[in-house]
Amino acid sequence: MSNDERRLQLIPMPKKTPKLDECFKYLFAREGKEDRLKDLLESILDIEIKSLKLGKDKELYPEEMDGKTGVLDIYTILDDGSKVDLEMQRKYQAGLGQRILFYSDKVFINGVEKGVDYEKMPKSIVIFITDYVAYPNLKNYHSIWKMTEQEEKKEVIEGQEIHFIELPKFRKITPNFNNKLESWLAFIDHEREEWVKMACEKNEKVLDADMERELFYRDYSWAYAKRMIAESDYNSNMAYYKKLGLAEGRAEGRAEGRAEERAEMQIETAKKLLKLKLPIEQIMEVTDLSKEEIEKLKEQINEQT
Repeated sequence: MSNDERRLQLIPMPKKTPKLDECFKYLFAREGKEDRLKDLLESILDIEIKSLKLGKDKELYPEEMDGKTGVLDIYTILDDGSKVDLEMQRKYQAGLGQRILFYSDKVFINGVEKGVDYEKMPKSIVIFITDYVAYPNLKNYHSIWKMTEQEEKKEVIEGQEIHFIELPKFRKITPNFNNKLESWLAFIDHEREEWVKMACEKNEKVLDADMERELFYRDYSWAYAKRMIAESDYNSNMAYYKKLGLAEGRAEGRAEGRAEERAEMQIETAKKLLKLKLPIEQIMEVTDLSKEEIEKLKEQINEQT
């Protein structure tokens, strides 16, 4: 057994939760799995969706060159033209309210051609599923936000809709597993095994997702462990150089070394994700490699197999 293999055995593997960013996208943002995403979105939005397609342009471009950008987790376009952004957040981030408004506004104008008639602009829907309580003053685990007039509480401007689902609040209820949304949330939360089992029994799509979750972690765990070793080695080397007082004197050399190491890590990660058959667009997002670089790696893998 090599030293790396011994070290791999000592690294704790991540909890096999669907809430992990890579796993969540693997389950709901892959071509060929649109029916699964459609079932989840129908349960959240309480509408019938005839069809949907995964949006390719997930980056929110600024209007000005120095403006703020963003990258959507799962971006999809419904059959009626509505644009939906589905975000999974495990940790609280400062400025959450402003972040919600930023994403909602950017999704609303994303892909809109210059000069388009305002009345023809498609509806935008942003869904946040959080593993924390963001709004303790709100009682329900699922809240829906629209633009309403304050006194009469009537919707006055249509076109934008925000859904906020807080999983800790969901855990405090007794789920109705005949309710499609509560079955999906029991699976996504994955905190109670008996809830997951009942959700799988009630919804075949949830069962299918749970089986693929197991497959994901079977292959992902090895790539995860190797990444942890690479990061550990990198941090150890940096601490050693700093201790020797080389931090400033060899800044340029270290920068080149870091760039080479990052490049190697990006390539190894891309290879693993290609073997998991993730879409090239997702691999580009995770590794920052170009489409051409990833396609070359894909060709190399195909030649070896």
